[in-house]
Amino acid sequence: MNSKNPLIHKILALVFSIFFIPALITSFFSIPLELIFFDKLSYEPIFEESIEPRQYQGITSRLLISRLYQSYPSGQIPPVLSDQESIEDAVIDLVPEEWSSESMENFFYYTLDFLNFRITESILRLDIQPLKSGLIENRFAIAREYLSGLPNCTADQISLLESDLEITDLPECKPGGNMFGEFVNVLGFHLEDLFNRLPSEVSITSMVLPYQEAGSEFLYYYSIARWSIRLLPLLTVAFLIVISLLLRRNRLLMLKWVGWLSASVSGMSLIALIVLLIGFNQFVTLVVNRFLEGLVPGFDAILLSLLQEVGTRTLIWVSISAFSVFVFGVVLIFIARLSKPKKGKIKEKEEILPSEGEEIPEKEFKPETPEEIERREIEEDENDS
Repeated sequence: MNSKNPLIHKILALVFSIFFIPALITSFFSIPLELIFFDKLSYEPIFEESIEPRQYQGITSRLLISRLYQSYPSGQIPPVLSDQESIEDAVIDLVPEEWSSESMENFFYYTLDFLNFRITESILRLDIQPLKSGLIENRFAIAREYLSGLPNCTADQISLLESDLEITDLPECKPGGNMFGEFVNVLGFHLEDLFNRLPSEVSITSMVLPYQEAGSEFLYYYSIARWSIRLLPLLTVAFLIVISLLLRRNRLLMLKWVGWLSASVSGMSLIALIVLLIGFNQFVTLVVNRFLEGLVPGFDAILLSLLQEVGTRTLIWVSISAFSVFVFGVVLIFIARLSKPKKGKIKEKEEILPSEGEEIPEKEFKPETPEEIERREIEEDENDS
C-alpha cells in the first residue's frame, strides 16, 4: 500500500528520529558493558597473566606505611623517618606474596559486585593480623635495611647526639661503628610501637581516599546512569516502532526512512569507534589520568592496565553491535529498492487509466436482428463440428 502519509505524521517521524539518534548510539554500549566490562570473567586472565605479584606487595606496603605516617600528629614525624619511600621499600619484602595478591584481587572483585548491585556495603574489611605479626617480628631487620639506605652521618651530626638516644634525637643519616647498632635498636623499638598501633583489620577502600566521602552520592548517580543504559535498547526499539507506525501508510517510504536512519547513524558510529580503537590506550590514559592522582602509587597503574585491556575488548563488541545495526539498515534499504513497481507496469496502468479530467468513452451496443442471430448460431455450429 503506497498511500500518502499525512504531513503531521512525517513531522512526528522526524522528531522521533532526532531522539532515536543519541538513544541508538548509547545503546551500542549497553550489552557490551553488561557482558564484558562488568563481568568478573573478563578480569581473571589479566590478574593471572599481566600483573606481577610484587606489584601487589608494593601496593600493600605503601598503603600500610601511609597509614602509619598518618597516625603522627602534624609536623611530629621523627627526622630519621623523613624518607617514607625508603621505609616502604624496606617493608615490601616482608609482605606475604600470596596474601597480598589474594587481598588485591578480592578488592577488585568486591568492587565489581558492588557496582553490579550484588552487595550494598562499599567498604571491604581486610584482616591484617598475619602481616602485623610478621612486621613486629622483623622490626630490627626493617630498621637495619632502612638505615643502610640513608647517607652517612657527618661528624657534626654525631657530635649533637646524647648518650641516651631517643627516636626524636636520630638524624636522617647512617652512623658508623657501634653507633649503627644503637640506631637500629632505637628505630626498631619505635617501629614495634607503630606496628602495635595498627588494628587487626583495615578497610582497603582507603586506597581511594578522595572518593570515600562521596560514596553515597556516587552510588545514587551511578545507579541512575547504569539503569538508564540498561533500558536504552528498549527505548531505541520503541522509537523505531513509533517511526514505522507513523509511516506505515507508505510501505516504501517507511522502509527507506528506517533503513537510511539506522545505516547512517550506525555507519558513522562505526567509523568513530574504529578511530577510537586505534588510539584507545592513549585515550584512556588522557581521560582517566586525572582521576588516578589520589590513589596509592601502584594501584593506579594496575587500574589503568585493567581499564585499557578490558576497555579494548568492550569497545570491539560495541563496534560489532554498531555493525549489526548497519547491516540491518542496509537490508531494509535493499528491500525498499526491490519493492519499487516496475516501469512497464506503471506505463500500462497509465495507458488504461484515463488522465485527470478525461471521460471514459462508453461502448456502443447495437441490438441484433433475428436474421443476424440465426446466422451467428449457424456459424457457431459449423465451427463446433
